[in-house]
Amino acid sequence: MDEALKIHAEILFTKEYVNEITEQEKVELRTLVSGNPEIRLMYDRHIARIESGLLPKNPPKRDVSAALVMFNQRKQSHLNRRRNFRYLVAASIILLITAPLFFLLRKSDFGAKLDNNESIKFSNSIKLKAADGIVYLLGSNNGKKIERDGIAINDSSHTLTFNSRKNNDYRLNDLFVPSKLDYTLVLSDGSSIHLNSSTTLKFPFNFPETAREIYVDGEAYITVKTDPNRPFIVHTEMGDIKVLGTNFNINTYKPGIMIASLVSGSIIINRKNEEIIAKPGFEVVSTLNHPAVTRTFEPKMTLSWMDGIFFFNHSSMREIADVIPRWFDVSKIVIDDNELAAATFTGSINKKKPLDIFLKALEKTSALRYYYVGSELHLKSVK
Repeated sequence: MDEALKIHAEILFTKEYVNEITEQEKVELRTLVSGNPEIRLMYDRHIARIESGLLPKNPPKRDVSAALVMFNQRKQSHLNRRRNFRYLVAASIILLITAPLFFLLRKSDFGAKLDNNESIKFSNSIKLKAADGIVYLLGSNNGKKIERDGIAINDSSHTLTFNSRKNNDYRLNDLFVPSKLDYTLVLSDGSSIHLNSSTTLKFPFNFPETAREIYVDGEAYITVKTDPNRPFIVHTEMGDIKVLGTNFNINTYKPGIMIASLVSGSIIINRKNEEIIAKPGFEVVSTLNHPAVTRTFEPKMTLSWMDGIFFFNHSSMREIADVIPRWFDVSKIVIDDNELAAATFTGSINKKKPLDIFLKALEKTSALRYYYVGSELHLKSVK
């Protein structure tokens, strides 16, 4: 990444942190974060330090102001340069104040372990909470290896693999993938699970000889290794899916609804007294207090999330709004009127491009406008 762009991004981070960022700079920061993966990673780490308490939530403005007195005599022609330098000084002071804590964070960043008693919550990081309570921060592109208590963990290329010498340890671990990210896990039997954003997976480091069982809350694409002697069972709030060897997608984002889409092989959905067998090219929709429904599905539409694309076809704005906070730096979407919420749209959203590109295109083709209130995205009809 260009060094000048990196410094400029850090200046914007600091301006936002000390609450001296303009509305125009907010838009610029949002565009940089959503459009540049490296800057987004920098920003996620910055926010994690604030949320964890490693940076004070109320920045030390007095210290910053005192440190800047020496620059008050600069000429007016250098005002812009002085402003940028001011925020670099502010960033340096903040770093100096929190240096010991910052060092501890960097030491444990991306793959090292954190003491379970630490009151640190990294909402923007991929986390593995082992059954013994130890928490690991994952998501390294450079590759991290951790060995502890008979478990060797390899976090590389956005994929987690592991090797356990504790063959009789069947306790469940929690893997959490936050919004904006996705991640892949390879299980001990060789099965792989690609997790979408805002998804939690419970799994053991080893499976017993009788069955292979995991728990999914969110969305995942699962490729199961064939083992006739050990059925693979996916538990969800809406029912269980039993497979022997197959490829399928599971989606439980909406409360009270589970959608299992079968690409190949066969699956059996067990729900209370109901058992449904799905065939390739079909998906089973299980809804609370209603019989399950089997229907065909279009793989391009259902599986496009793995390529960072969300296709929608005659979907309501309310349905589209459910997806955006999982993929972009938006805490909440507020639709200002019910008519717009029910209006239907057809198109796609590219996770790898700034959200504003999609929103501006939507404005040009629809009678709506958008605006931000802090991290909230508001949509309103234009009549």
